[in-house]
Amino acid sequence: MFTKLIGRLLTPLAILGLGVALLVAAKALGIHIPAPFSHQRIDNSQPPLLKSIQKLSEYHAAQGNFEVVVDLEDDVQHVPDWLSGRHAIFVGTGSVDVYVDLATLGEDAVKVGPDKTTVQIALPAPKLAAADLHLASGHFVMDDQGWFDRLKDYWLGDDDPDFQLEVMRSAEQKIGDAAQATELAERAEENTQSMLEGFLNALGYENVTVTFDTTAVDTSAASTASNEE
Repeated sequence: MFTKLIGRLLTPLAILGLGVALLVAAKALGIHIPAPFSHQRIDNSQPPLLKSIQKLSEYHAAQGNFEVVVDLEDDVQHVPDWLSGRHAIFVGTGSVDVYVDLATLGEDAVKVGPDKTTVQIALPAPKLAAADLHLASGHFVMDDQGWFDRLKDYWLGDDDPDFQLEVMRSAEQKIGDAAQATELAERAEENTQSMLEGFLNALGYENVTVTFDTTAVDTSAASTASNEE
């Protein structure tokens, strides 16, 4: 009976050894044999569905790129941080566009001179678009919890699942606030004027005058987006 048991063990070992020998020989001869248990990613997603098409009536004249470091701490009073609380540091990048809304132009916004060589264009003030946080380039340098909170999350689940989302929203808000303190509005006016002058000069207009309602940027779009969040 012992002999039969040894024979049963030697048979699969011999098959395995033969298989390994064949793989080694194939590799030595340059023959590619695919791995029998290799992973394969299968994408069963459906193609994107076009929901709507919108007519663009905004000229995006400038863009500011920003980097921000958000250091947010959820502190529990009278309790040491190593025991309870949460502390996260997030480094994010984002951009803010400044655009001129052409949809609001009235019939008297463009005035052509009698000689057909001069033109005056009155435009609204540039507007700040909502800040766009670039999620692909952002990262958390730290997201640490006290050991009591870790144990609680392990057994009962995370009682603050939106903490990281709050940090990223804070980064987006800070980028939007920083954009309002820059010279993006002035740069947008310069770029818009340069674009219109080049375009109209090519059409034969020699003197092109572009004016804006105000010299200060209109931040209504950015403020509205922040309040909606």
